[in-house]
Amino acid sequence: VINACAYCTGDSTKQDMALQTALRTLDKLRHLEDEQPNNITYGTVLKAIQRLMPISDEREALVRELFDRCCDEGHVDQYVETQIRNASPQLYRDLVDGPCGLGPDDSIESVLRSIPIEWAANVVE
Repeated sequence: VINACAYCTGDSTKQDMALQTALRTLDKLRHLEDEQPNNITYGTVLKAIQRLMPISDEREALVRELFDRCCDEGHVDQYVETQIRNASPQLYRDLVDGPCGLGPDDSIESVLRSIPIEWAANVVE
């Protein structure tokens, strides 16, 4: 459902509806007892945000909130990192310059090797 939403075409009203559907789907998944979002879920929601939401402070705040949740739940992997870089280049730069202590030209693999291990503790292969 979330991936289908990410590829919605049409006017801004349709894209907004698709984004809201993706976010509601994530929220419902978070409240299930036997299923929880994983790295694929978070990465796909970040992709939906990047494709459906114009660049704004609201988008930046939403991306940061989802990334923080993803870190807390241990679901950061290369897919999530790629989607962060696309959805919020500023957050990606902050991540690279901050906790990872790398330069802007370092590869995503270098970033992944440098993140706290608990950020990736529950990654689904």
